[in-house]
Amino acid sequence: MLALVSTAFVAGPAQANHPEVSLAGSDFEIDTNANLIVDDVGQTPASIDWASVTENRKEDLPTGSGDDSFTQGSKEDTAVPVPEFGSIPPNKSDLKYFGLYREKTATKDFIHLYWTRVQDPSGTTNMDFEFNQSMDDSGNGKTPKRIEGDLLIQYDLARGGTSPILWVAFWLTDTTFDPPYRTEAATTADCVAGNSFPCWGKRINLTSAALATGSINTTAIAGVNADGLGGTNAQGQPLGLSARTFGEATVDFTQLLGTTGCTSFGSAYLKSRSSDSFTSAVKDFIAPQPVNISNCGTVIIRKQTDPDGATTMFDYTKSFATSPATGNTFQLADDESKTYNNVLFGTGLTVNEGDLPAGWKFDRVDCSDSTGVTPVIAGKQVTFALDAATDILDCTYYNETGGTVIIRKETDPATDPADWQFGFTKAFSTLAASDPTFDLGHGQYVQFDDVLLGEDLTVTEDDLPDGWDLISIDCDDGTVTPTDVDVSSGTVTFDMADADDVLDCTYGNQTGGTIIVEKITDSGSGEFEFTSTTLSPSPFTLTTTGAGDGGKDSRTFSDLDPGTYDVAETVPDNWNLNTPTCDDGSDPASIGLSPGETVTCTFVNVREVGAIEITKLRKHAADGLGSDHPFEGVEFTITGGELTEPVVVTTDENGVACATGLLVTALAGEVYTITETVPDGYAPVGTQTANVTEAADCDGANGGAVKTFENTPLTNVTVSVDSQVPGGTFSSIECDVPGSDTVSLADMMDDPSITIEDLEPRTVVCTIVIDP
Repeated sequence: MLALVSTAFVAGPAQANHPEVSLAGSDFEIDTNANLIVDDVGQTPASIDWASVTENRKEDLPTGSGDDSFTQGSKEDTAVPVPEFGSIPPNKSDLKYFGLYREKTATKDFIHLYWTRVQDPSGTTNMDFEFNQSMDDSGNGKTPKRIEGDLLIQYDLARGGTSPILWVAFWLTDTTFDPPYRTEAATTADCVAGNSFPCWGKRINLTSAALATGSINTTAIAGVNADGLGGTNAQGQPLGLSARTFGEATVDFTQLLGTTGCTSFGSAYLKSRSSDSFTSAVKDFIAPQPVNISNCGTVIIRKQTDPDGATTMFDYTKSFATSPATGNTFQLADDESKTYNNVLFGTGLTVNEGDLPAGWKFDRVDCSDSTGVTPVIAGKQVTFALDAATDILDCTYYNETGGTVIIRKETDPATDPADWQFGFTKAFSTLAASDPTFDLGHGQYVQFDDVLLGEDLTVTEDDLPDGWDLISIDCDDGTVTPTDVDVSSGTVTFDMADADDVLDCTYGNQTGGTIIVEKITDSGSGEFEFTSTTLSPSPFTLTTTGAGDGGKDSRTFSDLDPGTYDVAETVPDNWNLNTPTCDDGSDPASIGLSPGETVTCTFVNVREVGAIEITKLRKHAADGLGSDHPFEGVEFTITGGELTEPVVVTTDENGVACATGLLVTALAGEVYTITETVPDGYAPVGTQTANVTEAADCDGANGGAVKTFENTPLTNVTVSVDSQVPGGTFSSIECDVPGSDTVSLADMMDDPSITIEDLEPRTVVCTIVIDP
């Protein structure tokens, strides 16, 4: 049987001068008197031992009713051994710990093993380390299912012996022994015992082939050197190991399995046999623990994305063989990895990242964590060679997407966002689904993270609210310069080429101002024309319907660009314009309009009013000759125009009375009538009309409104005849005053008398005839 595998069992050269019984090529100390500490200090390379490494360590269940064991009758060839609890007495190699450490050197792959037990039994020491390729349950809930090529490393030590013999046997299932690393025929004669399949067979003495070595502690190991395997006492102090309760071994796995195929072992466990007979019952066991042992190279491909946490899958293609064979494509998402532990040796092996998902960019691939491999990286392809079991290609592919887009909103004037919202539409995708539309008000912004990379991406401000204009788009705060900024359409076009890219744009909107031109008349109504060099239409007309605010008229000019505007009134005849005002303090000839501002300019017109000046003169002989003497205290009543109540004025000491505030006749529509209240004793002079044509007071009343009234005093004349002799004569009296009384002789009055009243100054001629 040895001849069948002798080509694989070639011992490698030692790397350093490690004494004791260490295996050639290994830096691990296997001491003649087994222990756990480094004894060969100062070696180059440095020696290692159990206390200086981190091994796979598995503790047995406590001795007693809960300990794992196999039922009486279970043997190594039992395909599915039957476990039970508590059947192992202390004198039957009751196990405590199982340890395994894998040492990879430049050319070798060594497996180091140890066992510990409760005490040294009186007989032989027989330990079996089973290595299984499959992790599937055999059906007993404890041990893995055996498949062809599984290994059984036997540690056999004669009673009282110090140098164990180490063997290997392979699990055979039929006449074709064809694990990945060797191919040869098998017969039941190859079985170590039993002569039937399945069995452990093709047994080889590894010790004699210099492919394994081992030892046992012939003396006790102190607690401080026991690396925790002895437990602790009640005070927490480490306990040691009694003599012959610790054994260790090294196996050259590279030579054992060769380099022509791949075998990966996923679990290993330790069990004890009741004697050195292979057919003896297996007793205590320490349940299997996971291991990762392979005689091929390893390829690890990892994925990292920026931003982190992406669930996008990336495609990869490999061009290397594995045993067993695997597909040549695989996928990875962020933080995932693909590990091939069974890569066949070769040169020109490659891994390549495929076409990238939309919006993603290849950044780099980093293979600096590789061991024993010097890959060549060209873009997304990694080319490498594997020629040793310790070779590990460990590469991380970095891909990026997820730039940042920030859209901000500023309005002039600043407004409450609740009052004005501006709609936007984006044409780009984010790693997580996001709504293509969004709204912003003044001072608000929206930030999209993880924007997928791409070209000609856009964001557009939609139809604006009434009265608003888009006046600016400022993208200077980001790291991305847009390829196009079109204010007229509200669209920013940009490329997102890197995960660090930031597009930061502020949309500036401005609302037009409003100017209201307001016309008020203090009384009456009318049409008024306005002109402007900056407002349209011009001219325009405002018509009041009555006095004050209730009858005002106005015109509103909306959506005006901020700036300076003017408006002026063409004042119609017979109207006066008070100084116009604007509620922002502007002069109507230069209205400063800010965004969103409403300015109201008010023009107040008053109708022209004039005065009627009345002069009252009289004849008053006591004051001198003539009739131009002022007459004080004479009352005049003025009616007409728009007067609803007569105006009454009285002359002063100068004989003058003045009525002011009379609407000009042109607006009133009719002349004024002046009526005198005639003083007693004076002759009436009748009424006069007055035409008020312009604004004036009594100091400057126009000619049509200056009126003079002259009064003449009245005199009563009595003419009488006094006959000295009553009845002596009759007389007649006749005066030249029309309508006056007369007395004729026929009246036969001896003392006639007549009185003529209300005579204005004149000459009165009376004829008196006395008839005897």
